[in-house]
Amino acid sequence: MKLIKLLFFNSFTKQFVSQIVAFAPSRRIRSMITDFSYVLTAFFPIFVIFLIPYIFYSINSLIDPIQSIWISLSISLIPYSVMLFIIINKDFYGARSIAKRELGYQIINTKTGEIATQMQCLLRNTTVIIWPLEVIFVLLTPNRRLGDRIAGTKLIDVEKVDPKSILIDIEHFKKTADLQKVLVVSIILTLIFDTIGLLPAIFVLFT
Repeated sequence: MKLIKLLFFNSFTKQFVSQIVAFAPSRRIRSMITDFSYVLTAFFPIFVIFLIPYIFYSINSLIDPIQSIWISLSISLIPYSVMLFIIINKDFYGARSIAKRELGYQIINTKTGEIATQMQCLLRNTTVIIWPLEVIFVLLTPNRRLGDRIAGTKLIDVEKVDPKSILIDIEHFKKTADLQKVLVVSIILTLIFDTIGLLPAIFVLFT
């Protein structure tokens, strides 16, 4: 819990996010940018830590270009995978990510009007792989982007709360019926996205 608080709720992250979202053309776009900015900023020091062995190795030895690519991919794959896992599950707790708490949004089931399930929130975020298309959908239909249509959800306006309230939800989390399914699907999707992300490098290596 302390690590999560340190990574996501520190002065540097808060300042960086506030500067980035200042350019958002709308509240909805601001929500998307805020979520990504929080995750990217939080994982930046982790990426740096993982790159230190690579930098040290490259300085103290001769590495051919092919080997260098494989090493850099291997080192960065772990933090990259964890980051993807978090992005697709950012709405796991109460169907409200950090940004949604800050800006007053919540995801609900379009058919029942109830809070979206964890699986629905996961499916909704699978379109992260085509986020430029999602930006267009958000501009056209702010409350129902492509991911919402896939998951059967939509965004509604609710009362704003302290973003740090997600720490309370994490601390008091109780196991749900579909938790195992959500974890399995999340891992499978992360591996698929990893593979898609590695395709350009693999193409370079074998051409």
